[in-house]
Amino acid sequence: MRCTVADQRIKTLLDNLTEAFRSGRMGSRLETLLNAVPVLSFLDENRMLQKKAFEALQNFFRESIHEHRATLDPDHPRDLYDAYLIEQKNAQETGIDVDLWSEENLIILSSDIFSASYETLNASMSFMVLYMILYPDVQTKLQQELDKHLGTRRPTLEDRHHLHYVQAVISEVFRINAVAPITIPHCALENTTFHNYFIPKLPENLSRAISAISSSRSTGWRSLI
Repeated sequence: MRCTVADQRIKTLLDNLTEAFRSGRMGSRLETLLNAVPVLSFLDENRMLQKKAFEALQNFFRESIHEHRATLDPDHPRDLYDAYLIEQKNAQETGIDVDLWSEENLIILSSDIFSASYETLNASMSFMVLYMILYPDVQTKLQQELDKHLGTRRPTLEDRHHLHYVQAVISEVFRINAVAPITIPHCALENTTFHNYFIPKLPENLSRAISAISSSRSTGWRSLI
C-alpha cells in the first residue's frame, strides 16, 4: 500500500491520530477500565475522539485491502497486503489456519504498524531536536560528521557504518527517553510455545532492569559531550 503526500485521506487520518494520542488517555488506567467496562465510557470525554480516529483508520485499511484483492496477481505480489492475501487464499484452500489469515487480523496488523510507528517516530524526533537544542556542542559534532561523510547528498543505510557519532547520539536519545519502553507490563507467566515460537517465562525484575538501563545518571550521554 503506497500513499502520496497529496492524499487528503492520509492527512485526515494523521490529524485524527494526533488528536487521539495527544489526548493523554492512551494506555491510562482509565482507558484500561473503559476497555473492560465499556458502559462507563461517558467518564472520559476523549473516548469518542479516540474511537472515531481508529475506526477511520481501520476503514481506510479495509478499503485498501479490497482494492488489493480486486487487482491481486499471485505471481507478482506488490507489498505486504498482496503477500497476506496470497497466504489467506492458500489457507482457505488447505483448510489450515483459516482463522489466522482473516481480513480482520490484517486490519489489526496494519493498525498496529501504522499507529505505533507514527506516534513513536514523532515523539522520538521531538526528543532528538530537544537534545540538540539543549546540547549545542553535541549538535556541532554531529553536523561535522554528517558534512564530512555525506556532504550535500542524502544519507543511505550503508552510511551508518561511517557515522559512528551520529549512531551513538541517536542510541543515547532513545535510551534515555524511550517513548514506550514497556507501557502496560506484559509477561509470560510460564514457558510457552505458540505456533512453534518459544516464549520464555519473563523475569520478575524486568521493570527494574529497564529503569536502570534508561537512567539519566548513566555516563553514556555525558561521554558524547
